[in-house]
Amino acid sequence: MNVTGNTKNMFIMRGLPGCGKSALAKKLFDMATETGLTCRIHATDDQFMEDGQYKFSMDKFPTAHTNNIRLAKQSAEEDIQIII
Repeated sequence: MNVTGNTKNMFIMRGLPGCGKSALAKKLFDMATETGLTCRIHATDDQFMEDGQYKFSMDKFPTAHTNNIRLAKQSAEEDIQIII
């Protein structure tokens, strides 16, 4: 990764369940942090974790998605260089 100065990069991951979005996000995170960059992963699926269990609810999806966007915007306002 070649990020310098105040440059910020956002990677938006979309795809079918099980296609490797989380694995790729983790690889990008590892690459960024290994080179000293600040990085944060925001995943809508994280909004469905309850007591360590994934409990998806379509009724809660719009709110979870909105919360994830809010968190990503918050990271963009902070000194986070790589947002996934």
